[in-house]
Amino acid sequence: MKSFASIGMLACALLLQGACSSPGKTYDTPAEAADALVGAVTPIDEQNVRTVLGSNGLKVLREGDPADAEENAARFREAFQARHAFVENENGSMTLEVGGDAWPFPIPLVKSGTGWRWDTDAGEEEILTRRIGRNELDAIQSCLAVIDAQREYAASGAGGTQGIYADRFVSSEGMRNGLYWPTGPGEAPSPLGPTLADATPEVLAAAAKGRGPRSFHGYRFRMLRSQGAMAPGGAMNYEKDGHLTGGFAVVAWPAEYGRTGIMTFMTSNSGVVFERDLGSGTEGTAMRMRTFDPTKEWLVVPLDQE
Repeated sequence: MKSFASIGMLACALLLQGACSSPGKTYDTPAEAADALVGAVTPIDEQNVRTVLGSNGLKVLREGDPADAEENAARFREAFQARHAFVENENGSMTLEVGGDAWPFPIPLVKSGTGWRWDTDAGEEEILTRRIGRNELDAIQSCLAVIDAQREYAASGAGGTQGIYADRFVSSEGMRNGLYWPTGPGEAPSPLGPTLADATPEVLAAAAKGRGPRSFHGYRFRMLRSQGAMAPGGAMNYEKDGHLTGGFAVVAWPAEYGRTGIMTFMTSNSGVVFERDLGSGTEGTAMRMRTFDPTKEWLVVPLDQE
């Protein structure tokens, strides 16, 4: 079964950056409009996308990896060819459903005086909502991945002896003092992959020097070296004699509050993930955090429902 999250990424890639300044072409029937959409994105033809979806339909497509955009478009076409149907909404618009799971394309078809067209503006909010939801789920899973990576790191003795956790995501050059380090042919991989490591303070510092901002599925991550009174086990410093032996914690926050995510997440070696909406000042608040201290404002994420 193909991933409809990936198909949804196509919709984001085509539409997310702002409302269209002019609408797309009008078609005689919903079927004609759907065929035109599929034809415009597989392979992606910029002029055809503008014709079908409107003048601003390519803004995000230009920002992403072209290879990913083409792959997602191919998945959309495959799902469309496997099955597609039109469902009428209460307001008279139509929703295109594709694939065996009847994935709903987020942009509705609306009837005008001369036919049917894709209402890109109406789909923008839905696209944003879906992207935020997907990114938040990925951030939760990434927090759990950090827990697994830390446990692997401590068990392997990579920090010099067993029982030491990594105090950073990216290792210093030539060292293995972080969860990620580059490996050569035949070498075992580091506990954490490079893509999530790219969204951490070590790499973000380089970004300030011209590399450009980084995030992993819309989120950034940093380590915390202590915990407060409300954490399981009470207040403590994880660090002893220069090493993290008492535990570890991580916080994950949206790179662009309100666009790539809403909730901030944090977890520790306890394995419990907490969430909280830190508001428009999320970036600054997350960067100032020094302790893992889930006060009453932080809610437990029910992992069995993820």
